[in-house]
Amino acid sequence: MVAIGVILKSPSDVGFIKAAENAIKIALNAVLKGTYLTNYSISSFNMSDLFSGISTGMIVGGILILFLSFFGCCGGCFKMSKLLIVYSISVGVFLVVELIVVILMYAAPSTIQGSIKDLFKRTMEDFRGIQGENIASLGWMFVIYEFECCGVNSYKDFHNFAPQWNRFPIDNGTNITAPITCCKSLITEGDISCATEKGLNIYEQGCFDAIWDKVLGKPLYAGLGFTSMFVFQAVLIIFSAILSKTITDDARIEPIYG
Repeated sequence: MVAIGVILKSPSDVGFIKAAENAIKIALNAVLKGTYLTNYSISSFNMSDLFSGISTGMIVGGILILFLSFFGCCGGCFKMSKLLIVYSISVGVFLVVELIVVILMYAAPSTIQGSIKDLFKRTMEDFRGIQGENIASLGWMFVIYEFECCGVNSYKDFHNFAPQWNRFPIDNGTNITAPITCCKSLITEGDISCATEKGLNIYEQGCFDAIWDKVLGKPLYAGLGFTSMFVFQAVLIIFSAILSKTITDDARIEPIYG
C-alpha cells in the first residue's frame, strides 16, 4: 500500500500512467481546438494532483498496517501474549468494520453510495468547464473522458452543483446544456450543438455508476475477492489467539545480555 501510494504521488514517472495522461491531454486539446479555445492550456494537467488524496490515504493506511503487523510478528517470534492479543483484537475490529461496509454496499447500497455521491457532488463546486485549469475541472474532464460518463447521476448535476460552470464557452453566445467533454462525438469547427438542448448527444450514464460498474460491478469476482480477504483475516485472528493461549512465562524469549 505504501509503495502504491508513493507511485500515485508521482505517476508522471510511471510509464503506463504517463501514457494515459498524455492520451487525455491529446483528447482535451482536440476539444479545445475544435471549439477554437486555443488560448487555454491544459499543460498543468497532472494525474498526481488527481490521486493526491488517495495516495496519501494509502501511505497512511500502509504505515498503520505495518505497525499492526509488527505487533503480530514480534508477538509470535518472541512469544509475547500481550502483543498477540493487541494484534488479534485490532485485526478483529478491522474485519468487523469491513464486513459491515461490504454488507451495506450490497444489501443497502443507498447508505454507502449516497455518501460517496455526496462527496462527488461537492467536488463539482469548483468545476468551471472546458476553460477551467484548476484540479476540479481537469479532474472531472479526466473522469468523463476515461469512463465515458457525465455528471454524478446525469448531466443535470452540473446545473445543480457546479455554480462556477461556464455555460457560454464560445463567443457566439451558445448556451450549453451539458459540458462539452460529455459529447459522444468530437467537436469540430466550433460546432458544440452536441452539448446544447436541441442537439444533445452526450454520455447518458452517470460517472458514479460507470466507476462502480467497472470496479465492483462484477459480483462474482468481487465476492471471491472479499471472501478471500475475510477468510485470511479470520485465520490470522484464530492462530494469533491460539498462540497467545499457549504462551507461558517460561516460554517467552528473553533478551540475551553479554
